[in-house]
Amino acid sequence: MPDISKAVGFLDDRSLVQVRKERIGRYAHTVVRATPLGVRTFRNLLDGLRKYGIS
Repeated sequence: MPDISKAVGFLDDRSLVQVRKERIGRYAHTVVRATPLGVRTFRNLLDGLRKYGIS
């Protein structure tokens, strides 16, 4: 889990995702959602990979 937390923190620090923590009953849930900037950045990354035949 620490690796996931670090990755989410990295993305959150760069405004690529929004993080919301909520409780449902006794359980804590973390909801991670891509921001518009995050979606654009991801699409640009995929376009770059496709240029090299990686998809």
